[in-house]
Amino acid sequence: MVKTEIDIYYLDRTIYNYDSLSDKWLVIESSTSGPEELLISELNPLSNFIFKQIDTVEKVGFEEVDGVDCLVIEHQSEIESKLLETLWKSFEYKMWIDYQDRMVRKAVLTAANKQSPSTVLKIEAKFYDFNKEIPIEPPDTTAKKNHK
Repeated sequence: MVKTEIDIYYLDRTIYNYDSLSDKWLVIESSTSGPEELLISELNPLSNFIFKQIDTVEKVGFEEVDGVDCLVIEHQSEIESKLLETLWKSFEYKMWIDYQDRMVRKAVLTAANKQSPSTVLKIEAKFYDFNKEIPIEPPDTTAKKNHK
């Protein structure tokens, strides 16, 4: 669906996927080698930033992300994600790099649908709390989700 927020948790081999149509959480137990495991590996936001090849890199300038000065670059790349490569083309990235700590603070991926080029995929990821323990709890699957 276009412009649909995706909310997925993967904890202890269990997938929690919010279905916006039914306004309910789907809970899927996952094996170590089943198709669910492949799906989760493809949906991992970091898998969208594993490159086969980076074709061009352009320095855009400098911007602040969460109070940190970052070098902004844009590049076109070939990616490792077979799922994305099957459905999408023309992968373009914009990245905000903390040039002092050498950490990516923010990244945006855009791509065009192979069947309908006017349909655009946009994935935005922000990174923070580097090297800190981040507790993640499964969602309350009995309650309706709070809509923004």
